[in-house]
Amino acid sequence: MTKETLHHPYYIFTQEYAQTSAGDRAMYYLCHLLNERGYEAYVIADEPVPGMDTPILTYEIRQKHKAENRHTIAVYNEMVRGNPLEGDIVVRWIMNKRVVVDGEKLVFPPDDLHFYWSNVFSEKDDCDELRFSPVNNGIFNNSDVADEQREGFCYYAHKYFQHNDGNVSLPKKITET
Repeated sequence: MTKETLHHPYYIFTQEYAQTSAGDRAMYYLCHLLNERGYEAYVIADEPVPGMDTPILTYEIRQKHKAENRHTIAVYNEMVRGNPLEGDIVVRWIMNKRVVVDGEKLVFPPDDLHFYWSNVFSEKDDCDELRFSPVNNGIFNNSDVADEQREGFCYYAHKYFQHNDGNVSLPKKITET
């Protein structure tokens, strides 16, 4: 359970956790990192992610924050229109090119706080970047082997397999070993 603080609580709007989606993973890791650093953060989901501090935002938690007159911070990615969580403070974390919905490019209110995964996705030269690795270091690490002792390679092709109906042409290095 997330430790309660006097900080403004974060409500992070995302889809269910999917290992195949870097954007979803990033939103969950943001929640986890905020909680790990003593803030109070929640995700909108049905299930928490095992091994991560990603508590689920419930109606009861929202009511408790409202009764305590806490100002909530709603965090959205570049695909969400409006402020469905009714956050007092709205943060847009733009991790990709802005999408077109119903034939119109999404435009975010200037009062929202805008953060960018990379300045490539910003429409101005000077932007606030928010970036960290969405890689699960509990799985992908070299903590028990010295670099000099490592051999072989890793080839991760999940999305490639998923989106090409199994029609995969693997690199020669893989087929030969």
